[in-house]
Amino acid sequence: LALDAISKRGWNRVLVHVGRAISILAPKLKVARTPKNTLHPHLQALWDGDPLCWHEPTRARNGMEYLRAVRELAERTPGMAFPFLAFHGEADTLTDPGGTAAFVAAAGSADKTFVSLPDRWHILVREPGNEAVQARIIQWCDARL
Repeated sequence: LALDAISKRGWNRVLVHVGRAISILAPKLKVARTPKNTLHPHLQALWDGDPLCWHEPTRARNGMEYLRAVRELAERTPGMAFPFLAFHGEADTLTDPGGTAAFVAAAGSADKTFVSLPDRWHILVREPGNEAVQARIIQWCDARL
């Protein structure tokens, strides 16, 4: 929901500014590595062993589309009036936890909930303690059905 923090890391600072040109001229150029899940090595091993997962750095066109989608979503956020529940792991290195909190704060919904999870990464429904996340989702849905 936000890539601001990630956009400021390493070469990403430069790529954000020249990304559009690279995306047009060399859309398949591999430009940004995906951080490894060091918090849960067993989940990283599953990811690394899955032939259906992309194991290469993010391509230029994909990176620019991620940025475009996040910016467009930010513009539309105040008009989002539907109920929703959002979780984010505070140790997430793929996306910005602060972005999810900002999204929830900016959303126009009167029924919105943000749950920040300390010591959690990015794959919340697979990480240790996922039962609590799943139970919270079920509880939230049950309260609205």
